[in-house]
Amino acid sequence: MTLKLYPLLSKYTFLKMEMFHSQVYTHMDSLLEDAKTILTDYQLWDWLRNYKPHSNEGFVLDYHPNMVLLYSKLKTKPYSGTEFSQLMVELKKLAKDNTPITN
Repeated sequence: MTLKLYPLLSKYTFLKMEMFHSQVYTHMDSLLEDAKTILTDYQLWDWLRNYKPHSNEGFVLDYHPNMVLLYSKLKTKPYSGTEFSQLMVELKKLAKDNTPITN
């Protein structure tokens, strides 16, 4: 990822932005690993592979029992509904690709 240094931003601001992006990606990696473990432990990969959330709600407002279970079992919670949705999209890609899941 390339961050542009805008003329009005100080080096300190740029460093803070870089640290923030690093924390976000580290957090998402942690969420992914945790969610993969939960999906494996509860044998939910096949369910996720075939599951489609309601078209008007997406993953953010989805209250399917398996979604509630997954969210409740996460050790660290996503920062926002958007991050949770991004997490679910990544997990769905893994499930559809039949990627070997290792923890």
